[in-house]
Amino acid sequence: MVHCSIMCGNSLEGIKQNKARTILQYLSEAWHFWNANIAWKVSGLPVLMENMILRYVKSKANRWTNVANYNHERICRGATVDQTVCRKNLRMLTRLWLKSEQDLLFKMIQ
Repeated sequence: MVHCSIMCGNSLEGIKQNKARTILQYLSEAWHFWNANIAWKVSGLPVLMENMILRYVKSKANRWTNVANYNHERICRGATVDQTVCRKNLRMLTRLWLKSEQDLLFKMIQ
């Protein structure tokens, strides 16, 4: 009996680890989809889990956008900024501009 309970406990931990790994993969995938401006949807995913993932992406997108705008202001003010920060910021602002243009075109089509 003791051997069975130990085995069942280990399999339960394995299942929890698999679920956690799957959720982390969904979080990463949803973020990459947001960056590429592609709608993210997983069929069969519980609504609560999907809402949690979408909240995470929205929060991370807000932080990402705020950092891009903050760095842009620093660059415009003439503050000392590393060259890699300038390059990254240019990519971030370009991606944000492209996303806004795609959203405008999508709204015009509808």
